[in-house]
Amino acid sequence: MTPAAVSLGMLLGGRFAGTEQWRTAFVIFAVALVLAGCAGLLLPRLAVQETGKVSFASRVRSLFEGYRQTEVVKLAIVLFLISMTSLGLNVILPTYLAETHSLSVASASGLIAGANLAMIGGAFLVGLLLSKGFALRSMLAVLAVG
Repeated sequence: MTPAAVSLGMLLGGRFAGTEQWRTAFVIFAVALVLAGCAGLLLPRLAVQETGKVSFASRVRSLFEGYRQTEVVKLAIVLFLISMTSLGLNVILPTYLAETHSLSVASASGLIAGANLAMIGGAFLVGLLLSKGFALRSMLAVLAVG
């Protein structure tokens, strides 16, 4: 989801970056947000389970019990670092490429967006290999070297 959303945003935003019509990108994003909100209203309603009255203290206890699951916390930290790095690169890289290689901001954004979209195929490949029994440590080593 993230690579697709970031790529579409860069493709659209890049087309208007540095032009007189730069505000148009914000209008298009606003319309897309309203349409997504309206589509969300059409989603089916799920049955709500009656859980009874739960105290605030038990909810806080339950929250902290989740932090005792070290594997989940490690995964959350890794995903945070990946997201933080990805967002930083996607914000900085188009301008850097445009200035360094004499590209337009739109071209540089399109280049980065294409690389982001390639991540979708890579994610499918990783999922396929892992589901076929490929060793996780080997997969991580290949990804780190790559």
